[in-house]
Amino acid sequence: MRHRKTELPKFTEIVKFKIYKRLVKKSDEECWEWSGNQCNGYGRILIDGKSFPAHAVVLYLETGNWPDNTQVVCHKCDNKKCCNPNHLYIGTQKQNTIDRSKSGLTATKINGRHKCVVKPETIARGVDKGKCVKLNDDIVKQIRSEYVPFSVGYEVLAKKFNVAPSTIRSVVLRLKWSHVD
Repeated sequence: MRHRKTELPKFTEIVKFKIYKRLVKKSDEECWEWSGNQCNGYGRILIDGKSFPAHAVVLYLETGNWPDNTQVVCHKCDNKKCCNPNHLYIGTQKQNTIDRSKSGLTATKINGRHKCVVKPETIARGVDKGKCVKLNDDIVKQIRSEYVPFSVGYEVLAKKFNVAPSTIRSVVLRLKWSHVD
């Protein structure tokens, strides 16, 4: 997550309490998972009306290190929810991209579609992706089995599963969730 000319937030005791309340800490060696708000799998925290990456905030609180506008906070453990300072380091966007590629977490475009060619199992899907996900493998199978052209269409299924008709179309046409049979 890139930090652009972000000023250091003010950390009152109440803010610190809210931050540590949302951390699931097991040991210094294991990931400290963020249980609060998330965006694209990364923890986010609102401080004085501004949203900050949770892992960057915890790194600062634990070590005093805050990235400047040319740096990012990177994960050694490849767990986006992790806020353990032992698993984080400040680096450049280029370092982060190279590290992500080596880990198999970078999706690559093939024929205009995003595909992970290194480790497809590392692409987050369904309930593992984050809080706002509404589909999983079983629901995708159900959508495909219930779809009947000119009878049970995209709009009907969209209302039933509380998603957009375009999502249903992408599922039915296997533009998304193509890994599910």
